[in-house]
Amino acid sequence: MQDPKSNSSDPEAEGSDWMVSVCMLRAVLEGETYDAVAQRFNLTRTAVERRIKKVSLRAAMVSGIEGLNAEGATFVRRLR
Repeated sequence: MQDPKSNSSDPEAEGSDWMVSVCMLRAVLEGETYDAVAQRFNLTRTAVERRIKKVSLRAAMVSGIEGLNAEGATFVRRLR
C-alpha cells in the first residue's frame, strides 16, 4: 500500500493520479474519514493525508479565494 509518486509538481502532468487525489479530497470534504478513504483506495492513511494536502495547497495557491491560504488549506475542517 504505497502512494505512487510523480516527479512533476504540475497537476496536468500527473494526470490520473492527480484526479484520484482530488476525488480523495472531495470524499473527505463530504464527511468520509481519512481511514475510510485510505481503505477504499488501498493506501495508507498517511498517503491519503499527503495527497489531500498537496491538492489543498494547490487550490489555495490558484483559487484566489479570500481568506484561503496555504496554512488553512491543509486543515480539512477549515475547508468544509
